Amino acid sequence: MVLLQVGNLPSNRLALTNRVYVSPSRMTTLAGRPSVNSFLLTVGNCPYRADAHPTVPDDTVALNGLHRRFLSLTLGARVDVSPFNPPANIALSTLHIAVDLLAKRPSGTGAKVIDADRLANDFLNAYMEQVFQVDQILAMDFEGIKLELVVKDLQYLNISSNSNIKNQKNASDNDSTMGLLLNTTMISFSKASSLVTLTGKININLESAAETSLFQKNFDFEALGIGGLNAEFNEIFRRAFASRIWPSHIIQQMGIAHVRGMLLYGPPGCGKTLIARQIGKALRAREPKIVNGPEILNKYVSGFLTVMFSTYM
Repeated sequence: MVLLQVGNLPSNRLALTNRVYVSPSRMTTLAGRPSVNSFLLTVGNCPYRADAHPTVPDDTVALNGLHRRFLSLTLGARVDVSPFNPPANIALSTLHIAVDLLAKRPSGTGAKVIDADRLANDFLNAYMEQVFQVDQILAMDFEGIKLELVVKDLQYLNISSNSNIKNQKNASDNDSTMGLLLNTTMISFSKASSLVTLTGKININLESAAETSLFQKNFDFEALGIGGLNAEFNEIFRRAFASRIWPSHIIQQMGIAHVRGMLLYGPPGCGKTLIARQIGKALRAREPKIVNGPEILNKYVSGFLTVMFSTYM
């Protein structure tokens, strides 16, 4: 670890790379070996990919304005810099980003139309193997449009030692607060203001997604109290809800259709009504209306059920 002075970038063009810059000799010292062009450095408490630049003094680390804002640093401040070795548990499965124009003034020509599919491809090419944190801000030049991108959410790859299957793991389940972008990471976008319009298959509106989240946040499924019905509940969850916890664009690409209803059958007292009530507590849904079989023929009850089912279909 060394203490370096915060400096400005050698050119404004480098601000769009989301990288920090040190002198070639400092790069060799920090990397511990010669002829290293790029590697990860921790600046303060945030890792960045670092490049060598001949115009940067040996006692300086060059940051752009967004870096300094995120790290709460000013020009001339002193900051700890050290090599960063990314652990395996920060590999990202998905990365959610809010998109806005870097210049916030309306141009008078309407919102800029951004193709999210092409933006995701360019983002991967530009920022591969960089490390990101929630609320981190970066600037990007996309097809001549200067964009401000804000990291909104991270989900990690959970690689089990007992299986070769890779599963998603939320940031709350991971001890890390940062994620490493890989070529397998799926990226989704939401617009941060009315200055941009997003198109494409992978465009996801995070605000509406949060409002319509399937399960209540931090819900404890052990508190359902469905004793002795674990097998039945697991079957219901697998058939009805498993497809809904993945991003919608993935489900569309795989051609999977959501299950829109399920019939529970069995003798009285086997737990059908209990399962329905307890699942309703876990979901963002109204309290289920329980009726007897013959009541379905009642015009008032059947009318209510028709309205209810048409609302959720």
